Amino acid sequence: MENKTPRIIVGVDHGFKNIKTAHTLFPAAISEIKTKPENLEDILEYDGKLYSLNGEQVYFVDTQDKTQTEDYYLLTLAAIAKEMKARNLTKANILLAVGLPFKWFDKQKDNFKNYLMKNSEVVFKFEGKRYVISLEACKVFVQGHSAIAPNISKYAEGHCVLVDIGGGTMVVLPMFKGKPLIEECMIDTKASLHLYTMIKQRIESEFYNEISDYDITEAINSGKQSTNDEYLNIIQEELEKYSEYVFRRLKEFRINLERTPVVFMGGGSMIIKNFGSYNANKTSFVLDLNANAKGYEYIMQQMLKRKRG
Repeated sequence: MENKTPRIIVGVDHGFKNIKTAHTLFPAAISEIKTKPENLEDILEYDGKLYSLNGEQVYFVDTQDKTQTEDYYLLTLAAIAKEMKARNLTKANILLAVGLPFKWFDKQKDNFKNYLMKNSEVVFKFEGKRYVISLEACKVFVQGHSAIAPNISKYAEGHCVLVDIGGGTMVVLPMFKGKPLIEECMIDTKASLHLYTMIKQRIESEFYNEISDYDITEAINSGKQSTNDEYLNIIQEELEKYSEYVFRRLKEFRINLERTPVVFMGGGSMIIKNFGSYNANKTSFVLDLNANAKGYEYIMQQMLKRKRG
């Protein structure tokens, strides 16, 4: 009896700093290479070319349009492969679930979908293993709002504001009774990548030396601490300044922080949690960096259930 090809939903959160699926997270970085290395870790082979995920960070375009280059298509193939590996699969029919910020959702959703679905049948290798996928469908959902979709009942009373601090953008999405207020969505481009750049520039100007992303991330996750480490002190100062900036921007967006519950999510949420001054009674956090990808999958699963029902 012939084995039937499994049909799976794969959620992919296309960040400017990291790519996330339900089970994986990796930097949004890729470069073409000319020679196949002996170690095939993070090596993508597609359409006769070789790519390394240990390459350059994807170019941060002012238009926020991720379809301008081939980078995000290639990163999507890598994300699918990583997710299939987590599920012990090498062949599958894929229902792709992705997202965009509300600000660009209506304008970009069709183009983004067509970009990701341009090849319905794809054969490629990742880390030396051959993957065969059939892209059956692609649904584009709202970034940020999707992250709380599995627990939407918690946000169904009155007003609240979602603040999704990603790599390239900070998306501020007011909600009322669990429904996003589209017209009131706001975006700031001074997000995590901007913060990391500012920290590195200050370290370089004061010490004529460099510091890694890893050191900054470790400082974020470790939280505020007293130390004699001059580098760490500067990092912590900049993290506190950025937290102050975020709350200042929310006030400029006319959000009443004394009365409105605020939900921080995305990679930058830990910065606010560990270095921000906030009202604990009105502030909550979604710290799971894979929450958007999981939310995309959850929403598509619910859609399929309703369709079958």
